[in-house]
Amino acid sequence: MHHYYTSSGSTFQSARVAGRAFDGASMQLPRRKVVFIGDLGAGKATLIGTLANTDNLSHPLLPVEHDLCTFSIEVDGRSVIIELWNTIADDEPDRARSRLLGYHSSAVVVLCLAIDAPQSLQTTREKWYPEILHFTSGIPLLLVGCKSDIRERSGVPGRPGQGKSIGLITPNQGSDLALEVGALAYLECSVIRSESIAVIRETLGRVALSWDPAASNELEKRQCTVV
Repeated sequence: MHHYYTSSGSTFQSARVAGRAFDGASMQLPRRKVVFIGDLGAGKATLIGTLANTDNLSHPLLPVEHDLCTFSIEVDGRSVIIELWNTIADDEPDRARSRLLGYHSSAVVVLCLAIDAPQSLQTTREKWYPEILHFTSGIPLLLVGCKSDIRERSGVPGRPGQGKSIGLITPNQGSDLALEVGALAYLECSVIRSESIAVIRETLGRVALSWDPAASNELEKRQCTVV
């Protein structure tokens, strides 16, 4: 049984959550946009493809950095369509501009880091978190450590406070970083561990339903109205 670590340090067991097939009724479901941010090679595209249960991220109408996948899910008796937006980490002006547009109307920001890339801790603090703060206001943030199976294959136990310093991010480091950046939770996943993907899906559904970007934008407009 695998466990996943929240930013408060508590653990919870994985739950099985299945996406729902799209049909005519799905058009009536609320839609929530989830944008994935992180270093090149963090595992964003692979995670998105697995969450959407598809092997093909290519979309004929969208540029590579904005591959769009969707899945629908029911959480606590409420259904929602989750739109998964990939971004590119490149800072070349045009690509960086297109990434920044990905924040618009998002219900959740997923900040990904690769467990085998400890430098991700620094870029999260110095690049991604400041960027998220600059382009969003109050949007829920999740921190996700990808490629957790690498730790198992390296012989490092996947529990807090254990493991040798062999260049892998530990669960404790992930949880501490989640607290530092104000993320709702730190989750670890592997695309070859279906239960970890199920937890990500359920968490995205639950958090996305808790935040309505349209309502938030309307409130901001009212607050900015000059009487």
